[in-house]
Amino acid sequence: MHWIEILITIVGSVFASSGLWTLILYKAKQKDTGIQLTRGIAHYHIIEEGQKFIDRGWITHEEYDDFMKYLANPYLESGSNGLAKKMIDAISDLPFKSVSSIHSNTDR
Repeated sequence: MHWIEILITIVGSVFASSGLWTLILYKAKQKDTGIQLTRGIAHYHIIEEGQKFIDRGWITHEEYDDFMKYLANPYLESGSNGLAKKMIDAISDLPFKSVSSIHSNTDR
């Protein structure tokens, strides 16, 4: 039974050590920084792409689907809002054009 007490003491000491908690907190901060960076990149792309669509005045269904699936929805699900949310709403209000109507207009 003596070896169980020693094992419990060692395990308790490791969990109570400041080095272990420092490592855990460092890893958590790195993960949080990565999430913030990813959210920032998504925000930037939402604003950039959104402004192009708004300047053009229309969007295709394919562009809208990709924009929402790969940028807007993940960004909104991450809890972010503000300027990018306003941009997403503005893009949702744009009129849709079909790809075939775009090609027929450029062929003339």
